[in-house]
Amino acid sequence: MQIAARRCVQEREDADMARSGIVVIDRWRKGPVPGKRWLFRVWDARTGSYTNGRFDDHAKGRSWAEEQLAKFTLNLDRAGRLYLTEISKVFVDDLKARGRSTRYVEDVETTMKQLIAFGITDLKADNLADRIRAFIASVRCCQPRRMGVALTPRTKNKKLIHIKALINFALDNERLHRDPLRGVKLIEDPARRREKSIFSIEELRKMVSPERERDPYFLTACLMVYLGVRVGEANAIRWSWWDQESQVIHIKQDASYRLKFHKERQIQVQPELEAILGRMRCKPDGTTKPASATIADPKAGGTSSFTHGPKFASYLKRCGIEQANRSPHNVRHTWVSLMLASNAPTYSVMDAAGHTHLITTQRYAHAVRAEAVKGWLPGQFILRGGVTTTSPVPASSGNAQAAMLRFETVVWRFPTVPKPA
Repeated sequence: MQIAARRCVQEREDADMARSGIVVIDRWRKGPVPGKRWLFRVWDARTGSYTNGRFDDHAKGRSWAEEQLAKFTLNLDRAGRLYLTEISKVFVDDLKARGRSTRYVEDVETTMKQLIAFGITDLKADNLADRIRAFIASVRCCQPRRMGVALTPRTKNKKLIHIKALINFALDNERLHRDPLRGVKLIEDPARRREKSIFSIEELRKMVSPERERDPYFLTACLMVYLGVRVGEANAIRWSWWDQESQVIHIKQDASYRLKFHKERQIQVQPELEAILGRMRCKPDGTTKPASATIADPKAGGTSSFTHGPKFASYLKRCGIEQANRSPHNVRHTWVSLMLASNAPTYSVMDAAGHTHLITTQRYAHAVRAEAVKGWLPGQFILRGGVTTTSPVPASSGNAQAAMLRFETVVWRFPTVPKPA
């Protein structure tokens, strides 16, 4: 009876597979014949023919047929499964090759081991998003002193970020054709939600003051203040990325820095920043710095994410600015707020900031009094010196964005910096 029932279930499963393009033939139906018993035929719509496979084990044959069908359906060169154990090992090796810190790599390895222990093995499973949500909800601390303690929302978000980084790695290497975690969002922690503190215009003036030009961190601060770039991007910008004809700086993907979402963009160079870069590129002997060199000093700005904050805090202290729990990313919030307050086009600010959605740009914007930016042209900061002459940009200058915004070419007169005795 059990054999007959099992055979009946098997026939129903074979009938279901036949509807999807898999034909199962029992070669021993009339009696044993030479060769393997089960013949699986998978229809390939691209070539209009069947692909055959013979197996002694029905379960192995069914698994092979399903993988072949997924391969044909998705038009991929690989089977329809992506095992977590294989891709996570390659991902960890890539992190080590890119010079990520030992602590970060260990955290990623811990997350991968917890996923495998939870029972998540295939990244192409249909219910992967639901399984990941269940994992994030049930994950516990694995440190010896805090074994089994519930994690905070912030730590759970770190786990989810590790998983999303793995998915992005698989997408970049064409191991996945879609993002299975697109609808999985980070956990909102109301206890940690607080208003971002931005810098005042007086504090920005101290950061880009001519008196600080001899400071090694000066160019990093200027790039963050005038371009709104992240501190890692500021340290990676090279002189060759500055197009002086169109007055834009290209933020590119570089081997020493990985752009967020690999999104390259262009940012308009403001007159004040143009004057600063023109002066700082010249060496004391009259020669110019090589085009392949970075504009800022990476050592002064910090070579890793763990040193960016302390280097920035030290510069604020040298400028006489109170840090007040503000990070380099708060300069980016300040840049977006001042650009919008000066009536710069919202979508131009969104593109320059590298945001994909407008709601992200609006989240970065904070209230700025209109009197604070009075007299500013759209998208231009007045933080140094005084205006001596102004002239409208001609339509044939090649600077389409500047002509559209009716920017003006401003010549600045900088106060002379006394040489040390």
